[in-house]
Amino acid sequence: MILNSHLMLCCLFIYLNAQWYQQSAYLIQNKLFIESTGLGTTYQTEGFINSTQQLSANFINCATPNTSYITLNSKNTSAQKDSPQLIPSGGIISFDLYFHDNWLNEAVTFTIESFYYTYTYTSPTTYPSSIGFCNSTPYEVKTINFTVTSQVSGYIKFSTNVAGNGQVSIRNIIFSQYKMNCFPTCSTCTGPEYNQCTTCYQGYPTHNICPQCPLNLFYRQNQGCKQNCPFSEQKYVNGFCQTQLQSYHISAGFWQFVIQSSSPPPSIFSQYSLIYDPQNIDTSPQVVQNGPTYLFGIFKLNSGPYRFIIISRNLNNYLIGLKIQLLIFDNIPLGCGVQIKINNTYYGSIFSTNSEVLSHKFKIEEVNIQSTCISPYISCQLYKLYGSFDIPPYSFLLTVQGNYTQSQSLQKTQKFGSWMGCKLY
Repeated sequence: MILNSHLMLCCLFIYLNAQWYQQSAYLIQNKLFIESTGLGTTYQTEGFINSTQQLSANFINCATPNTSYITLNSKNTSAQKDSPQLIPSGGIISFDLYFHDNWLNEAVTFTIESFYYTYTYTSPTTYPSSIGFCNSTPYEVKTINFTVTSQVSGYIKFSTNVAGNGQVSIRNIIFSQYKMNCFPTCSTCTGPEYNQCTTCYQGYPTHNICPQCPLNLFYRQNQGCKQNCPFSEQKYVNGFCQTQLQSYHISAGFWQFVIQSSSPPPSIFSQYSLIYDPQNIDTSPQVVQNGPTYLFGIFKLNSGPYRFIIISRNLNNYLIGLKIQLLIFDNIPLGCGVQIKINNTYYGSIFSTNSEVLSHKFKIEEVNIQSTCISPYISCQLYKLYGSFDIPPYSFLLTVQGNYTQSQSLQKTQKFGSWMGCKLY
């Protein structure tokens, strides 16, 4: 009798619609830094500062490649990011450490809140390479990876206890997160379908299905219900804001003014000017820093900034999508507000009533209470305004001007700061 024996191997494959994605990344591109101790310090070194003083973090400059590296040594023992980072449970942190000169069982420590990771290093008799780091400096690079077991939030910091002439340069800091690809209404889910939601961006799930927006509100995918779709997603299809191509785009912030320690580039700065209140001349407004944010001045009474927006392309017909962010210090006085003008013609405003702050011709998309506020102000609220307007296809003058009257008892202290930007489509 002949017996045939067969072995059957069964494999079960489960497809999960999920992936690792890059949450944030720092120091990943070649860039030359500028040493700074004043306004704009954080922008000189990609937001890395000396953790004990408000100075640029220590760095070295290289010709090959043409870049800078944040570098720690016995005289510069730490570097810290200027803004907080949230790392969820299970998140992965990775970075490259370029060791050079002499190390003897000395350590580099990464810290965020109460979490820390320490890497101890001893340099070899001869470094393995002198090409690819900084000019012809001998070095060894170590790529560090580790997982955060519980959610942490705080300022990331690198420090060292090196005592000799050893140095370590930091590069390619990457925070990664594993996330399920959910339906756009689901903030968390068990799968990618609309009926697999566990929590919602808006409201609560019923039978694992998240609700749609109420009337007159628009659903931004993976955000929730808003008063409008963003300028880059003006199509509203299947219940969601959808991406559409933009024909023209202008965006202007004021960080450009402080990139250089000297005066800002004339081609940029000449487009901005101040509007003075003739009854109360105040020449103090200038670019200031409020936390990590830069403002084009702090204004009071009937003053404000204006900018000439140059349209360099020939466009026949278009709307201007205008986004303005106003940082209000200590609330808007009753009956007062801030006006927006185009070519000296009124186009909209926000103003204070007995019960709330309202808008005219603009939509208040969001109001955020800021965690930091310039002294002596107690509170700061960031108003995000959106509006779309039909104007002639030519360059135009954009004005943001206060309407804080002398009769208001608190007008001496209540002010607003502004950041302007716009998109044309």
